[in-house]
Amino acid sequence: MSWITNLFKKNITTQITKISELLRPPIGGGYTDRNSVELYRSWIYICANYNATNIASGNVELYSNITPKVSKYKNISKKKYELIKSLGMQVNENTKEITNHPIIDLLYKPNDEDTLYSLLYKIDLFLELTGDAFLLVERDNRGIPNALYVLFSQYMNIQTDGMNKVTHYNYGIARDGKWQYQYSPDDIIQIKFFNPASIHNGLSPLEAVARENGLMEAQTTYEESLNRNAGVLSGILTYNNQSIKSEDRELVEAKWQEKFAGNSRSGKTIVTDKDVSYNPIGIVPRDMAWIDGRKWSRQTIMSAYGINEAMLLTENVNRSNMTQANINYHNNTLIPRYKLISQTLTQQLINTNGIDGRGLFIKIYKDAPRDEDLLIEKIKILTDSSAITVNELRNSFDFDYIDGADDFVESNSKIEPKVEVNNETES
Repeated sequence: MSWITNLFKKNITTQITKISELLRPPIGGGYTDRNSVELYRSWIYICANYNATNIASGNVELYSNITPKVSKYKNISKKKYELIKSLGMQVNENTKEITNHPIIDLLYKPNDEDTLYSLLYKIDLFLELTGDAFLLVERDNRGIPNALYVLFSQYMNIQTDGMNKVTHYNYGIARDGKWQYQYSPDDIIQIKFFNPASIHNGLSPLEAVARENGLMEAQTTYEESLNRNAGVLSGILTYNNQSIKSEDRELVEAKWQEKFAGNSRSGKTIVTDKDVSYNPIGIVPRDMAWIDGRKWSRQTIMSAYGINEAMLLTENVNRSNMTQANINYHNNTLIPRYKLISQTLTQQLINTNGIDGRGLFIKIYKDAPRDEDLLIEKIKILTDSSAITVNELRNSFDFDYIDGADDFVESNSKIEPKVEVNNETES
């Protein structure tokens, strides 16, 4: 009887898991992926688009940790070696940069319409809005990937066996219980931001600031209302020493709104032949605080997207804090995204998708900004104390290493010109 009991328990567990997946509520403010994409406007647009355009500006490079048999490769510099290590990738003394390979061709021309820029832009934009980016892998008759397409995350449904194993991906709009497209796990590459509340779905910055974005939407509506008709009661029109009927009151209100409501009608004058007085009502401090709340919501949204205000606004911005903001943005916002995309593509495109990727890995990266004034100050200190070599000095300004230039720069060294005296060369 024990096997029957175990089978019963397993079936019950499977059904409960399936029900839990169906009933799992959306994260944040109740946004589904489709809701999130529809909110691609205002400061959500500004921040998501800013990150996506920066990610899309990265370059793709391919490396091998095993000396390749192909002829088109080159050795990497010490600087690049350290950079690759800093991106969390394994390198060794055999690591080479591969300059010609089908993977490079595929990423630079993923399909007939997209380029590398548009591919990276779409990947990151869906990450920013929905927390997930899905790539459809098409193969040739040998099973080798020859095209990549970024699918619309809001139309993707992940189907599991109830035990957290993905069985297939449903795509499109379900009609009568049937999906337009269905893909096997081998056909889909999923890149996602980690979500502690879901095994299969990512968590976007937008979902993390759902409440603030909701407030921003409400504040925008409120300001539009204020601009249109003061949003609150602008004033009280009083008929002194008399009363008016309900239908007359409604008529007066309608006529008043028709003639005076709205910015384009401001400043007009009214003349009456009755004992009428108008008492204006100003905006109370509570309303001003409500409007100022937009600034706090904006700051919260920008922080969730890893963007410093100095990078998008002009208030209290100078060269120093702008430079530091760009450096922090590169290190804390761009680098994690480059790592995520590079490592996921390496794992799912090379290692598990029919390409002979032994020892290969992808690096997507954009050069880091730097504080030139601070760099020059550091170099001056190092050269004055003879603590930097010629090659290190060249590397600081992105010059290539040269053979025989590993001696330390002499402190306050000067190069005297050579002149000829009596057919002899003297310094």
